[in-house]
Amino acid sequence: MELDIPVTIADPKIINEKLLSSEIYNGEFNIRSGSGKSIDLKGTINYQVHPKPSVRFKGDVLKSNNVKNFDEHDWELTTKTCKEISGSFIITSVKYTNSKTNSRVEVNGELQYELKTSLDIKLTEVKFSLINFINNYGRAYKYENAIYAGRVELSFNQYNILIDKVTNSKEIYKKLKEQGGYDITHIGQIRRKDGKEFKLSDVDSLLENIAWILSFAAGRRVDLNHIYSDSGDYKMICYRLPDIKKWKYISNWYPTNSLESLENLLTCLLTLMKDEYWCKQLPRILSQYFDGFGSSYIDNKIIIIQAGLETIAWAYFVETTKELTRTKYESLRSAKNKIGKLLREFNIENITSGLSGLQEKNESSLSSLQKFTSLRNELVHPERNKKIIDREQLYFLWRLGIVYLELAILAVGKYEGDYLNMTINLDSKQERLQKVPWTV
Repeated sequence: MELDIPVTIADPKIINEKLLSSEIYNGEFNIRSGSGKSIDLKGTINYQVHPKPSVRFKGDVLKSNNVKNFDEHDWELTTKTCKEISGSFIITSVKYTNSKTNSRVEVNGELQYELKTSLDIKLTEVKFSLINFINNYGRAYKYENAIYAGRVELSFNQYNILIDKVTNSKEIYKKLKEQGGYDITHIGQIRRKDGKEFKLSDVDSLLENIAWILSFAAGRRVDLNHIYSDSGDYKMICYRLPDIKKWKYISNWYPTNSLESLENLLTCLLTLMKDEYWCKQLPRILSQYFDGFGSSYIDNKIIIIQAGLETIAWAYFVETTKELTRTKYESLRSAKNKIGKLLREFNIENITSGLSGLQEKNESSLSSLQKFTSLRNELVHPERNKKIIDREQLYFLWRLGIVYLELAILAVGKYEGDYLNMTINLDSKQERLQKVPWTV
Protein backbone atom coordinates (compact mmCIF):
# COMPACT_ATOMS: atom_id res chain seq x y z
CA MET A 1 0.00 0.00 0.00
CA GLU A 2 1.49 3.35 -1.06
CA LEU A 3 1.69 6.03 1.62
CA ASP A 4 -0.23 9.26 1.00
CA ILE A 5 2.68 11.66 1.37
CA PRO A 6 2.21 15.25 0.14
CA VAL A 7 4.52 16.88 -2.39
CA THR A 8 6.79 19.60 -1.03
CA ILE A 9 5.90 23.27 -1.43
CA ALA A 10 9.66 24.03 -1.53
CA ASP A 11 10.03 23.48 -5.27
CA PRO A 12 13.80 23.34 -6.02
CA LYS A 13 13.27 24.71 -9.54
CA ILE A 14 11.52 27.83 -8.26
CA ILE A 15 14.20 28.35 -5.61
CA ASN A 16 17.11 27.95 -8.02
CA GLU A 17 15.63 29.86 -10.94
CA LYS A 18 13.64 32.60 -9.20
CA LEU A 19 14.67 33.04 -5.57
CA LEU A 20 18.45 32.73 -5.30
CA SER A 21 19.15 35.48 -7.84
CA SER A 22 17.18 37.20 -10.55
CA GLU A 23 16.84 40.30 -12.69
CA ILE A 24 13.72 41.95 -11.34
CA TYR A 25 13.45 44.70 -13.92
CA ASN A 26 15.19 46.11 -17.00
CA GLY A 27 14.14 49.48 -18.39
CA GLU A 28 13.38 53.03 -17.32
CA PHE A 29 12.66 54.01 -13.73
CA ASN A 30 12.61 57.07 -11.50
CA ILE A 31 14.09 57.88 -8.11
CA ARG A 32 12.73 60.75 -6.02
CA SER A 33 14.09 62.15 -2.77
CA GLY A 34 12.07 63.36 0.18
CA SER A 35 12.85 66.96 -0.73
CA GLY A 36 11.50 66.51 -4.26
CA LYS A 37 14.65 65.83 -6.25
CA SER A 38 13.69 63.63 -9.22
CA ILE A 39 15.94 61.59 -11.51
CA ASP A 40 14.97 59.42 -14.47
CA LEU A 41 17.27 56.49 -15.16
CA LYS A 42 17.56 53.53 -17.48
CA GLY A 43 19.05 50.33 -16.15
CA THR A 44 18.38 47.19 -14.13
CA ILE A 45 17.14 46.10 -10.72
CA ASN A 46 18.65 42.82 -9.50
CA TYR A 47 18.24 40.53 -6.51
CA GLN A 48 20.63 38.02 -4.93
CA VAL A 49 20.81 35.85 -1.77
CA HIS A 50 24.57 35.23 -1.76
CA PRO A 51 26.76 36.38 -0.17
CA LYS A 52 24.05 38.41 1.59
CA PRO A 53 20.43 39.08 0.56
CA SER A 54 20.27 42.36 -1.35
CA VAL A 55 18.37 44.24 -4.04
CA ARG A 56 20.40 46.72 -6.07
CA PHE A 57 19.80 49.00 -9.03
CA LYS A 58 22.23 50.34 -11.60
CA GLY A 59 21.13 53.01 -14.05
CA ASP A 60 22.30 55.77 -16.35
CA VAL A 61 20.77 59.19 -15.78
CA LEU A 62 18.36 60.16 -18.57
CA LYS A 63 16.97 63.34 -17.07
CA SER A 64 17.08 65.16 -13.74
CA ASN A 65 15.52 68.32 -12.35
CA ASN A 66 18.86 70.08 -11.79
CA VAL A 67 20.17 67.48 -9.35
CA LYS A 68 23.80 68.28 -8.66
CA ASN A 69 24.36 65.99 -5.69
CA PHE A 70 22.98 62.74 -4.39
CA ASP A 71 23.65 63.20 -0.68
CA GLU A 72 20.12 62.60 0.57
CA HIS A 73 19.58 59.33 2.40
CA ASP A 74 16.21 58.05 1.15
CA TRP A 75 15.19 57.77 -2.50
CA GLU A 76 11.87 56.26 -3.53
CA LEU A 77 12.16 54.16 -6.69
CA THR A 78 9.25 53.60 -9.06
CA THR A 79 9.30 52.05 -12.52
CA LYS A 80 8.19 53.92 -15.62
CA THR A 81 6.41 51.05 -17.37
CA CYS A 82 5.21 49.07 -14.35
CA LYS A 83 3.95 51.32 -11.55
CA GLU A 84 3.53 48.34 -9.21
CA ILE A 85 7.30 48.23 -8.51
CA SER A 86 8.47 50.59 -5.77
CA GLY A 87 10.85 50.71 -2.83
CA SER A 88 13.07 52.94 -0.72
CA PHE A 89 16.77 52.89 -1.69
CA ILE A 90 20.00 54.51 -0.59
CA ILE A 91 22.48 55.62 -3.25
CA THR A 92 25.76 53.75 -2.85
CA SER A 93 27.80 55.31 -5.65
CA VAL A 94 27.69 57.82 -8.49
CA LYS A 95 30.13 57.55 -11.40
CA TYR A 96 30.72 60.44 -13.81
CA THR A 97 32.24 59.73 -17.25
CA ASN A 98 33.06 62.61 -19.60
CA SER A 99 34.44 62.53 -23.13
CA LYS A 100 34.47 64.83 -26.14
CA THR A 101 31.43 63.12 -27.64
CA ASN A 102 29.55 61.91 -24.61
CA SER A 103 28.97 62.46 -20.90
CA ARG A 104 27.42 59.82 -18.70
CA VAL A 105 26.30 59.58 -15.08
CA GLU A 106 25.84 56.08 -13.61
CA VAL A 107 23.96 55.76 -10.31
CA ASN A 108 23.97 52.66 -8.07
CA GLY A 109 21.62 52.08 -5.16
CA GLU A 110 20.67 49.45 -2.60
CA LEU A 111 17.24 48.60 -1.17
CA GLN A 112 16.69 49.47 2.48
CA TYR A 113 13.91 47.01 3.33
CA GLU A 114 11.08 46.14 0.93
CA LEU A 115 10.64 46.23 -2.84
CA LYS A 116 6.93 46.05 -3.65
CA THR A 117 5.91 44.50 -6.94
CA SER A 118 2.30 43.28 -6.80
CA LEU A 119 0.79 44.14 -3.43
CA ASP A 120 -2.79 44.80 -4.54
CA ILE A 121 -3.46 41.57 -6.42
CA LYS A 122 -5.69 38.85 -4.95
CA LEU A 123 -4.31 35.32 -4.68
CA THR A 124 -5.43 31.93 -3.43
CA GLU A 125 -2.04 31.41 -1.74
CA VAL A 126 0.98 33.31 -0.53
CA LYS A 127 4.38 31.66 -0.27
CA PHE A 128 7.43 32.97 1.53
CA SER A 129 11.08 32.03 1.89
CA LEU A 130 12.86 31.87 5.23
CA ILE A 131 16.53 32.70 5.65
CA ASN A 132 18.68 30.78 8.16
CA PHE A 133 16.01 28.88 10.11
CA ILE A 134 17.07 25.82 12.10
CA ASN A 135 17.39 22.26 10.87
CA ASN A 136 14.09 21.08 12.35
CA TYR A 137 12.48 17.66 12.31
CA GLY A 138 8.86 17.44 11.19
CA ARG A 139 6.22 15.68 9.14
CA ALA A 140 6.94 13.80 5.92
CA TYR A 141 6.76 15.26 2.41
CA LYS A 142 8.22 14.20 -0.92
CA TYR A 143 9.89 15.52 -4.03
CA GLU A 144 10.15 13.26 -7.06
CA ASN A 145 11.19 9.85 -5.65
CA ALA A 146 12.64 11.01 -2.32
CA ILE A 147 10.88 11.40 1.04
CA TYR A 148 11.92 14.07 3.56
CA ALA A 149 11.03 14.93 7.18
CA GLY A 150 10.74 18.61 7.98
CA ARG A 151 7.18 19.87 7.43
CA VAL A 152 5.31 22.11 9.88
CA GLU A 153 1.53 22.09 9.45
CA LEU A 154 -1.10 24.01 11.39
CA SER A 155 -4.36 25.91 11.14
CA PHE A 156 -4.80 29.35 12.64
CA ASN A 157 -7.96 31.43 12.42
CA GLN A 158 -9.16 31.14 8.80
CA TYR A 159 -5.76 30.09 7.41
CA ASN A 160 -3.84 26.88 6.82
CA ILE A 161 -0.07 27.27 7.23
CA LEU A 162 2.66 24.99 5.85
CA ILE A 163 6.44 25.32 6.23
CA ASP A 164 8.76 22.88 4.45
CA LYS A 165 12.50 22.52 4.84
CA VAL A 166 14.21 22.75 1.45
CA THR A 167 15.07 19.44 -0.19
CA ASN A 168 18.84 20.14 -0.29
CA SER A 169 18.93 21.10 3.39
CA LYS A 170 21.78 18.70 4.20
CA GLU A 171 24.16 20.56 1.88
CA ILE A 172 22.88 23.99 2.94
CA TYR A 173 23.31 23.37 6.68
CA LYS A 174 26.76 21.88 6.13
CA LYS A 175 27.79 25.03 4.28
CA LEU A 176 26.22 27.35 6.85
CA LYS A 177 27.98 25.59 9.73
CA GLU A 178 31.34 25.71 7.94
CA GLN A 179 31.17 29.18 6.43
CA GLY A 180 28.33 31.07 8.12
CA GLY A 181 26.45 33.46 5.87
CA TYR A 182 22.90 33.32 4.57
CA ASP A 183 20.71 30.87 2.67
CA ILE A 184 17.11 29.90 2.00
CA THR A 185 16.37 27.03 4.39
CA HIS A 186 12.56 26.83 4.29
CA ILE A 187 9.55 27.73 2.17
CA GLY A 188 6.20 28.55 3.77
CA GLN A 189 2.69 28.77 2.42
CA ILE A 190 -0.54 30.41 3.63
CA ARG A 191 -3.98 29.59 2.23
CA ARG A 192 -7.49 30.34 3.39
CA LYS A 193 -9.38 27.31 4.67
CA ASP A 194 -12.35 28.16 2.46
CA GLY A 195 -10.16 28.55 -0.64
CA LYS A 196 -11.13 32.20 -1.16
CA GLU A 197 -8.73 34.80 -2.50
CA PHE A 198 -7.00 37.33 -0.26
CA LYS A 199 -4.42 40.14 -0.41
CA LEU A 200 -0.99 40.32 1.18
CA SER A 201 -2.28 43.03 3.52
CA ASP A 202 -4.70 40.46 4.97
CA VAL A 203 -1.84 38.27 6.20
CA ASP A 204 1.02 40.74 6.61
CA SER A 205 0.85 40.81 10.40
CA LEU A 206 0.50 37.02 10.48
CA LEU A 207 3.70 36.67 8.43
CA GLU A 208 5.55 39.04 10.74
CA ASN A 209 4.38 37.17 13.84
CA ILE A 210 5.40 33.82 12.32
CA ALA A 211 8.91 35.19 11.77
CA TRP A 212 9.18 36.33 15.41
CA ILE A 213 7.99 32.96 16.75
CA LEU A 214 10.34 30.96 14.55
CA SER A 215 13.10 33.26 15.77
CA PHE A 216 12.29 32.24 19.35
CA ALA A 217 12.70 28.59 18.38
CA ALA A 218 16.07 29.40 16.80
CA GLY A 219 17.35 31.59 19.64
CA ARG A 220 18.17 34.39 17.16
CA ARG A 221 16.40 36.49 14.55
CA VAL A 222 14.99 34.60 11.58
CA ASP A 223 13.20 36.52 8.85
CA LEU A 224 11.27 36.32 5.60
CA ASN A 225 12.92 37.14 2.29
CA HIS A 226 10.62 36.64 -0.71
CA ILE A 227 6.84 36.73 -0.75
CA TYR A 228 5.43 35.19 -3.91
CA SER A 229 2.93 32.80 -5.46
CA ASP A 230 3.53 29.93 -7.86
CA SER A 231 -0.08 28.80 -8.07
CA GLY A 232 -0.41 28.80 -11.83
CA ASP A 233 2.11 31.29 -13.19
CA TYR A 234 4.93 32.43 -10.91
CA LYS A 235 4.20 35.86 -9.40
CA MET A 236 6.59 37.80 -7.19
CA ILE A 237 4.73 39.97 -4.68
CA CYS A 238 7.62 41.62 -2.85
CA TYR A 239 11.25 41.26 -1.76
CA ARG A 240 12.11 41.92 1.87
CA LEU A 241 15.64 42.16 3.16
CA PRO A 242 15.85 39.99 6.28
CA ASP A 243 16.77 41.81 9.49
CA ILE A 244 19.20 39.13 10.64
CA LYS A 245 22.87 38.40 11.15
CA LYS A 246 24.97 35.59 9.69
CA TRP A 247 24.18 31.97 10.56
CA LYS A 248 24.94 30.97 14.12
CA TYR A 249 23.96 27.85 16.03
CA ILE A 250 22.29 28.59 19.38
CA SER A 251 21.86 25.91 22.02
CA ASN A 252 18.50 26.73 23.60
CA TRP A 253 15.15 25.35 24.76
CA TYR A 254 13.80 24.11 21.43
CA PRO A 255 13.82 20.29 20.93
CA THR A 256 14.79 20.03 17.25
CA ASN A 257 13.89 16.32 17.07
CA SER A 258 10.31 16.89 18.20
CA LEU A 259 7.58 16.26 15.64
CA GLU A 260 4.94 18.65 17.01
CA SER A 261 6.71 21.17 19.28
CA LEU A 262 7.08 23.79 16.55
CA GLU A 263 3.43 23.45 15.53
CA ASN A 264 2.36 23.78 19.17
CA LEU A 265 4.62 26.79 19.68
CA LEU A 266 3.27 28.60 16.62
CA THR A 267 -0.33 27.93 17.61
CA CYS A 268 0.18 29.11 21.20
CA LEU A 269 2.15 32.28 20.49
CA LEU A 270 0.07 33.26 17.45
CA THR A 271 -2.96 33.02 19.73
CA LEU A 272 -1.22 35.16 22.36
CA MET A 273 -0.35 37.76 19.71
CA LYS A 274 -4.01 38.11 18.72
CA ASP A 275 -4.05 40.38 21.77
CA GLU A 276 -2.86 43.75 20.43
CA TYR A 277 -0.94 44.38 23.66
CA TRP A 278 1.07 41.16 23.39
CA CYS A 279 1.54 41.67 19.66
CA LYS A 280 3.56 44.75 20.59
CA GLN A 281 5.24 43.46 23.74
CA LEU A 282 6.33 39.96 22.69
CA PRO A 283 8.73 41.17 19.95
CA ARG A 284 10.31 43.52 22.53
CA ILE A 285 10.74 40.65 25.00
CA LEU A 286 12.08 38.34 22.29
CA SER A 287 14.60 40.99 21.26
CA GLN A 288 15.87 40.99 24.86
CA TYR A 289 16.04 37.21 24.71
CA PHE A 290 18.14 37.31 21.52
CA ASP A 291 20.41 39.95 23.06
CA GLY A 292 20.90 37.53 25.95
CA PHE A 293 22.69 35.24 23.47
CA GLY A 294 24.58 38.11 21.82
CA SER A 295 28.30 38.73 21.68
CA SER A 296 28.30 41.47 24.32
CA TYR A 297 29.91 41.24 27.74
CA ILE A 298 28.21 38.54 29.84
CA ASP A 299 27.42 41.08 32.57
CA ASN A 300 25.34 43.09 30.08
CA LYS A 301 23.54 39.96 28.91
CA ILE A 302 22.46 39.17 32.48
CA ILE A 303 21.08 42.70 32.88
CA ILE A 304 19.12 42.38 29.61
CA ILE A 305 17.68 38.99 30.62
CA GLN A 306 16.45 40.31 33.95
CA ALA A 307 14.80 43.25 32.18
CA GLY A 308 12.94 40.76 29.96
CA LEU A 309 11.70 38.81 32.98
CA GLU A 310 10.47 41.96 34.71
CA THR A 311 8.66 43.01 31.53
CA ILE A 312 6.84 39.66 31.42
CA ALA A 313 5.94 39.88 35.12
CA TRP A 314 4.35 43.32 34.60
CA ALA A 315 2.64 42.33 31.35
CA TYR A 316 1.18 39.16 32.85
CA PHE A 317 0.07 40.25 36.33
CA VAL A 318 -0.91 43.87 35.64
CA GLU A 319 -1.94 44.03 31.98
CA THR A 320 -3.24 40.50 31.30
CA THR A 321 -4.66 38.73 34.35
CA LYS A 322 -5.28 42.03 36.23
CA GLU A 323 -4.27 40.17 39.40
CA LEU A 324 -2.19 43.16 40.50
CA THR A 325 -2.75 46.87 40.18
CA ARG A 326 0.18 49.15 39.41
CA THR A 327 0.39 50.05 43.10
CA LYS A 328 0.37 46.43 44.28
CA TYR A 329 2.93 45.46 41.66
CA GLU A 330 5.24 48.28 42.68
CA SER A 331 4.77 47.31 46.34
CA LEU A 332 6.64 44.09 45.54
CA ARG A 333 9.61 46.46 45.34
CA SER A 334 12.53 44.21 44.41
CA ALA A 335 13.19 42.37 41.15
CA LYS A 336 13.54 39.18 43.23
CA ASN A 337 9.96 39.49 44.44
CA LYS A 338 8.52 40.39 41.03
CA ILE A 339 10.38 37.69 39.10
CA GLY A 340 9.93 35.22 41.95
CA LYS A 341 6.15 35.65 41.82
CA LEU A 342 6.22 35.01 38.07
CA LEU A 343 8.35 31.86 38.42
CA ARG A 344 6.19 30.47 41.25
CA GLU A 345 3.04 31.14 39.21
CA PHE A 346 4.24 28.60 36.63
CA ASN A 347 6.27 26.25 38.87
CA ILE A 348 9.49 27.39 37.18
CA GLU A 349 11.47 28.08 40.37
CA ASN A 350 12.47 24.43 40.83
CA ILE A 351 14.05 23.74 37.43
CA THR A 352 17.64 24.29 38.62
CA SER A 353 18.21 20.89 40.21
CA GLY A 354 20.74 19.95 37.55
CA LEU A 355 22.76 23.16 37.60
CA SER A 356 25.97 21.66 39.00
CA GLY A 357 27.81 24.97 39.23
CA LEU A 358 25.31 26.15 41.83
CA GLN A 359 24.90 22.76 43.51
CA GLU A 360 28.61 22.64 44.25
CA LYS A 361 28.20 25.91 46.16
CA ASN A 362 25.24 24.43 48.11
CA GLU A 363 22.82 26.91 46.53
CA SER A 364 19.08 26.15 46.78
CA SER A 365 16.65 27.13 44.04
CA LEU A 366 15.46 30.10 46.09
CA SER A 367 18.97 31.38 46.75
CA SER A 368 19.78 30.84 43.07
CA LEU A 369 16.95 33.19 42.15
CA GLN A 370 18.02 35.65 44.79
CA LYS A 371 21.61 35.52 43.59
CA PHE A 372 20.54 36.00 39.97
CA THR A 373 18.34 39.02 40.70
CA SER A 374 20.75 40.66 43.14
CA LEU A 375 23.58 40.21 40.65
CA ARG A 376 22.05 42.88 38.43
CA ASN A 377 22.48 45.50 41.17
CA GLU A 378 26.07 44.43 41.69
CA LEU A 379 26.75 44.78 37.97
CA VAL A 380 25.00 48.15 37.54
CA HIS A 381 26.42 49.60 40.78
CA PRO A 382 29.88 48.02 41.13
CA GLU A 383 31.59 48.68 44.46
CA ARG A 384 35.32 49.29 44.50
CA ASN A 385 36.18 46.81 47.27
CA LYS A 386 33.49 44.18 46.70
CA LYS A 387 34.70 40.70 45.84
CA ILE A 388 34.28 39.97 42.14
CA ILE A 389 32.04 37.01 41.35
CA ASP A 390 33.98 34.20 39.65
CA ARG A 391 33.43 33.79 35.92
CA GLU A 392 32.24 30.19 36.19
CA GLN A 393 29.38 31.11 38.51
CA LEU A 394 28.62 34.14 36.35
CA TYR A 395 28.18 31.77 33.40
CA PHE A 396 25.88 29.49 35.42
CA LEU A 397 23.73 32.45 36.47
CA TRP A 398 23.56 33.69 32.86
CA ARG A 399 22.41 30.25 31.72
CA LEU A 400 19.88 30.12 34.56
CA GLY A 401 18.48 33.51 33.52
CA ILE A 402 18.15 32.36 29.90
CA VAL A 403 16.13 29.31 30.97
CA TYR A 404 13.93 31.41 33.27
CA LEU A 405 13.18 33.76 30.36
CA GLU A 406 12.53 30.94 27.88
CA LEU A 407 10.09 29.21 30.22
CA ALA A 408 8.35 32.46 31.16
CA ILE A 409 7.68 33.20 27.47
CA LEU A 410 6.40 29.66 26.90
CA ALA A 411 4.23 29.87 30.02
CA VAL A 412 2.40 33.10 29.18
CA GLY A 413 1.79 31.62 25.72
CA LYS A 414 0.20 28.52 27.35
CA TYR A 415 2.60 26.15 25.61
CA GLU A 416 2.31 22.61 27.02
CA GLY A 417 4.85 20.63 25.02
CA ASP A 418 8.45 19.55 25.52
CA TYR A 419 11.51 21.68 26.10
CA LEU A 420 15.22 21.16 26.65
CA ASN A 421 16.25 22.06 30.20
CA MET A 422 19.61 23.68 29.53
CA THR A 423 20.42 23.93 33.24
CA ILE A 424 21.15 20.20 33.16
CA ASN A 425 24.82 19.63 32.39
CA LEU A 426 24.58 16.58 30.16
CA ASP A 427 25.99 15.83 26.73
CA SER A 428 22.77 14.32 25.38
CA LYS A 429 19.86 16.57 24.39
CA GLN A 430 17.52 13.64 24.92
CA GLU A 431 18.39 13.52 28.61
CA ARG A 432 17.53 17.22 28.90
CA LEU A 433 14.11 16.73 27.28
CA GLN A 434 11.33 17.47 29.76
CA LYS A 435 7.71 18.56 29.94
CA VAL A 436 7.29 22.21 30.79
CA PRO A 437 6.99 22.48 34.61
CA TRP A 438 3.47 23.98 34.74
CA THR A 439 2.04 20.77 33.25
CA VAL A 440 3.79 18.38 35.67
